[in-house]
Amino acid sequence: MRGKNSQFFFIALILPYIILQIPAVWYSVHTHFALIDDYDASWLTLKVFSSFAGIKIWILDQILPYRIGRFRPVFDIYNLLTWGAFGTHYALHHIARLCLKLAIIIYSAKTFSLFRQKGDRLNIPLFVFLSIFMFYPNNPEARLAPQELEMVFFLSVTLYFIAKLMTKKEEFSKWDSRWLVCSYAAFLLSKETSVFLAIPILIFLAVIKVNRKMLILLLCISGAALIEIGLAATTASETARITLNLITHNLTWSLHRLFLSNVLAILLLILLAIPLALKLSGQNGAPVHSKALTFYLFIWSAFLAYFLCSLTLYLPVLRYLYPLVYLLALLIGLGFTLIEPLPFSSTRLFRIAAISLCFYFVFSVYYDFIAQYGVQYATRKNESVVLDDIRQLMSQNKKVVFIRGDISDEYSSSMMGYFNNYLPFFTKNGWTHKLTIKSIADSNVYF
Repeated sequence: MRGKNSQFFFIALILPYIILQIPAVWYSVHTHFALIDDYDASWLTLKVFSSFAGIKIWILDQILPYRIGRFRPVFDIYNLLTWGAFGTHYALHHIARLCLKLAIIIYSAKTFSLFRQKGDRLNIPLFVFLSIFMFYPNNPEARLAPQELEMVFFLSVTLYFIAKLMTKKEEFSKWDSRWLVCSYAAFLLSKETSVFLAIPILIFLAVIKVNRKMLILLLCISGAALIEIGLAATTASETARITLNLITHNLTWSLHRLFLSNVLAILLLILLAIPLALKLSGQNGAPVHSKALTFYLFIWSAFLAYFLCSLTLYLPVLRYLYPLVYLLALLIGLGFTLIEPLPFSSTRLFRIAAISLCFYFVFSVYYDFIAQYGVQYATRKNESVVLDDIRQLMSQNKKVVFIRGDISDEYSSSMMGYFNNYLPFFTKNGWTHKLTIKSIADSNVYF
């Protein structure tokens, strides 16, 4: 297929995907802030940095993270920038999240371009990756608080520069080295679970014989991050005991959530077909893209490392698997890169089969994919209605009572955070009403 025709056909294939994303974008820009996480926590970084004393406390919390039980400075900096720039305009916050996912796609496309075979072939590997990553029903971008989106963004940047170092070592500049170090550091500082990938990344860099100074620097960064995350984990040690029951429960849960039941057979068949294709390529004398194979095996090691470590998490949550979704999409896309040298990969039948599988996957999971955005939209809308009603009643100096059985502790504390911290900080004319907690008999009542 000629170059221009290939590009036109690829755009024609992607166009339905863009159209299918429109409902997700609509839901996102119309989704209010979440009571839990957004109103009571995310914006607080802006308040903390509004005073020199607050900045000193924040720095001390990063150096001694056991004080707060978390170590995710990139998340705080992201909140500082977005809340400082966008304020209370929730639509702009959501647009920033969608742009971050688009940036992940762009850097991933740049990574695939490094392994693309010469010629005017249609870019099937990238199309396969986009089909899985864009529509897999695990969408932390549907909310504002999850740090997994920032984590995967910096992971995608790190993997791109690693791939560039591996494929174009003679063109790898000092600035490329600096970007690799910075992106890797930001990745480790995004969320505590990022350390799951530190060992496979460092081992792979050693295997491809990266510059010794850079490797030592990355080792130091990894060691410092591991110490800080270890200090933060000491606060949560009582709730994160690793037992056989915990691991088996997480394994069962992850297999159901990560490998979707209605598309599991397709994903596994594609992965199992790759070794067969490589064997056939060797028998037929077709060249194997050795660098793509090496990178593919590296992604496999990263996937397995993160998956095994995730089995020790004390609380299984869907968004915790988001890095695995990204790595799985990379794996399957790179698998198609490996079989590109085979003669049958350029046939019309193979292309039709690959494209058909991608469309089948997308339409199989699309309802679950879009439902996550819809649920967030409906939930936050209902929360907004309740908060507005309470705010109006409090403005009229009327008492508002909640029976403890109606709401959880987290929900009630977030409610207090909204009325006692968020509104006074962002309301121009000031908000002087306070939501307090009192105990009556055996029930806690909120006034």
